[in-house]
Amino acid sequence: MAKPHPFDYRVICDRTGFKMWSSETVMQWDGTRVGKKYLDEKPLILQVPNVVEDLNVPNARPMQADVLETNAYKTLTDWLKIHDS
Repeated sequence: MAKPHPFDYRVICDRTGFKMWSSETVMQWDGTRVGKKYLDEKPLILQVPNVVEDLNVPNARPMQADVLETNAYKTLTDWLKIHDS
């Protein structure tokens, strides 16, 4: 087979291992250089779906203030001031 282009060079097909001219090969989706007739299209399972998801919460309520009542005292003297009276 004659050389198709004056600046063409030889490459090895990653799928078959054959020597081919670079103009006869293409880069595949996974980064391998393969012959044009051995090209595999990217599987649909690896393509990102073009779907808009509705992530809104139904019946959302406004943010409530945190109300926390505890009887925690910092020291024993604080407890005695309140309960010794």
